Amino acid sequence: VDICMEAGSYARAWSHLERLDRLQPERRSSGMAGAAARCTAAFRAVGRTSGGAQPIVPAPVRGRFPDRLFDAIAACSNPDLSPGRSGILVLTSNLGAGGAERQVTYSMQGLSDRGPGAEPVTLAVNSLDPLQGNDFFLEEVRSAGIAPVELAAMHEGGAIRDLLAEAPQHAEAVRTLSALPPKIARVALPFYVLCMRNRPRVVHLWQDAIAVAGGMAAMLAGVGQIVLCTRSTRPAEIRRYRRFLRAGYRALDRYTGDVVIVNNSANGARDYENWLGLPEGRVQVFYNGYDFAAMNDRAAAVPRGRLRAELGIPLGAPVLGGVMRFSSVKRPDLWAKVAIAAARQQPDLHGLIVGDGPMRQEVMDHVARAGLSDRIHFVGRRSPVEPWMKAMDMLFLSSVTEGLPNVLIEAQAMGRPVVTMDVGGAAETIAPGKTGLALGEAPPQELGRKIAELLADRPRSAAMGHAARQHVEARFGLSRLIEDLGHFYGPPAGPDNEGSTPLC
Repeated sequence: VDICMEAGSYARAWSHLERLDRLQPERRSSGMAGAAARCTAAFRAVGRTSGGAQPIVPAPVRGRFPDRLFDAIAACSNPDLSPGRSGILVLTSNLGAGGAERQVTYSMQGLSDRGPGAEPVTLAVNSLDPLQGNDFFLEEVRSAGIAPVELAAMHEGGAIRDLLAEAPQHAEAVRTLSALPPKIARVALPFYVLCMRNRPRVVHLWQDAIAVAGGMAAMLAGVGQIVLCTRSTRPAEIRRYRRFLRAGYRALDRYTGDVVIVNNSANGARDYENWLGLPEGRVQVFYNGYDFAAMNDRAAAVPRGRLRAELGIPLGAPVLGGVMRFSSVKRPDLWAKVAIAAARQQPDLHGLIVGDGPMRQEVMDHVARAGLSDRIHFVGRRSPVEPWMKAMDMLFLSSVTEGLPNVLIEAQAMGRPVVTMDVGGAAETIAPGKTGLALGEAPPQELGRKIAELLADRPRSAAMGHAARQHVEARFGLSRLIEDLGHFYGPPAGPDNEGSTPLC
């Protein structure tokens, strides 16, 4: 039964349940009962959208689940555009130490600082468990005057039962969400309660699994506008992939409310469109925002000369830098080969790489065999990283694939020109030829030659570094992030637009 349901064949699972009941009718376990209830609720929800009279005992429905159930939810949900709705409800998985979580934090800080008369904003988080590191940014969010609502605590506290006791008319929606796979239902059920209690005008959902789970709840709750915030590229890696994601996104795209899909790079936006079969332009670009003032404060905390002196790097020597995890996707071996080639062309050039990982020793051994251990320096993980970026003269990103690489933006914010392999959304972070270079695949010797020539041209590299800081502040600043959010959310309902779907 479990295998069939995990594979999406609820009808086959139902046949096994019937057989087990015939064999041992008095011994139905709680697990079997739960599976039977999920199947029944799923068949019932799909039957409601298939036309004809709704049977008291729904017949098994063939086809793949939860895909059929997603479609049923989209088909039976209608947006509530009444003027009584107000506010923005944001949902994320956690507030751990990740790039997306940092963007959620920045967004909440900006939204809370809009002044009197602004729409209320509420942050919901699936889990804030400190033992899992899910509360890393919690204090920053609280300092902005926002008290997050934890869905896990709502679930354990009986919020769903309380809603049904107060308003039994929600039973069908709760039954439908309960039919979803447990990993989705655990988020969707308490979020549905929150949507019904807050009655938000806009729901903003961060990242794939949350987008699908929260989106199902938001549709059933009649939220008029749903913003789906995707990140990087399609969730193809095994550790991120969930079989139901594509079907969930496609069902949300069919909702009759206003569904806005955004991604943090144009490359990622086009990749999601190709994956989901959407027309070009359907996924809009919503670049990351950064607190550049705080970055520069951290960079200024340690003098550039002190770090160079620790490593024996002359103050005037050109330094090619890198910040990365030592894993195959980041290609630290390519970075080292390029640094070696550049160092052999320019005798006073040094390399400085920050980071750690499984390939670190292999790369260090390669540098040692080249006889350059005294000029290419490995300093491990460092926090904060900004002073180390300030100690570099240029940063090189060697990755085989990227979404929108933060490290390129951060280095430019330190006034450093950057060179990157032209992969994913990396080129979107620079003004080509003005703040950095995006290079195609080539032998390390050729890449090293181009980098050495740019480092040797001090006036040009200095001008690029100056332009780099201005470029990222204009394109990736926090004020731009909040401005974009306002554009996506649209205007609140008022005398001139009551009953209309907010426009993005």
